[in-house]
Amino acid sequence: MLKDLLPYREKSEATYASKGFRGLNLAGKLKFAGILFGNNRKLKDFESESIRLKECYIGPFIGEFGNFLLHMLPFLGYLHKNGINIHYCGMTNQTPFLVDDKGSSLLKSFVELRDFFHEVRPSGNSIEYLPKDIDILVKKFQKQAIQSRLPFLDIFSNSNLYWYSFRNWQLKGKQNIYNLSKVYGKEYKKNKLVIFPRKMNTEFTLNNGGVWDYIKISKMLSCHFDEIVFVGHPSMSDDLSDAVNDKVKLELSTDNTNVLKHCSTAKLIITQHSGAMHVSGYTHSPVLLIFNGNPPIKGLDDSIRFRENFPYKEVSIVFNYDQIVSFCTKLTYE
Repeated sequence: MLKDLLPYREKSEATYASKGFRGLNLAGKLKFAGILFGNNRKLKDFESESIRLKECYIGPFIGEFGNFLLHMLPFLGYLHKNGINIHYCGMTNQTPFLVDDKGSSLLKSFVELRDFFHEVRPSGNSIEYLPKDIDILVKKFQKQAIQSRLPFLDIFSNSNLYWYSFRNWQLKGKQNIYNLSKVYGKEYKKNKLVIFPRKMNTEFTLNNGGVWDYIKISKMLSCHFDEIVFVGHPSMSDDLSDAVNDKVKLELSTDNTNVLKHCSTAKLIITQHSGAMHVSGYTHSPVLLIFNGNPPIKGLDDSIRFRENFPYKEVSIVFNYDQIVSFCTKLTYE
């Protein structure tokens, strides 16, 4: 469970709004307090007007996968549950997640932005620059939203609004998480292991830990599962074509329908500490975090507190190959 991760987090590093005050002088603190006050008012006005008019614009969201799963998608689910027609701008790889537990779309309209993460990668919901064709679509969506005179929450243009205000504000009763295993897996679990083989640009990061030999992991666990499937975004995953055999499949894809189908029917998901761990909150499959290194783990505090809002909280953690095998051995015989 999530509480089991608490000993491994960085203490007092969760990104509450209060963290933004650190290091500021008095003038800076007063300015930032004014920003937070304005953001909070904007969020409250957006919510009340959206509920009153039953229609709104929100976006663009071009952020990291984990941020989408933890912050954006639950809020879209909340708006949808309240009968609000949503006009949204986001990444096309988000599409399979943008449905309720009956498979109906959460949205009235969707401006889909092509996958450009192989060109430039986001951080949170910020990005160094947008490719020219993406920038045109984003500006067009923003203009349409403004001209509509409907409530519009622009979480892209104002990074403080998204990072310090929106993420924390919507935790308080403004999230709804649909069980997507009802759509993609019919809640039927197989003796299948799903692994997200994260590609590392460095030998070690404080968030993700060190490098793992995923071929070695698949060989060590092949006797415990009937099927092992590697999934994830091709540009963010290791090339594991040498691992493929009768039991091990490589199904990397930019289409997250594939991810949802496999995770919805998996007995276990293995991933490093990254956004992929939160897929399990929508597919109701347990996840095993693997961290190659010594804690504390940067960002784990936020992963825990945001994931606490999800109905499904089955998350465990291990730190070496032997512990991976031991965990799966126990899982096999439960």
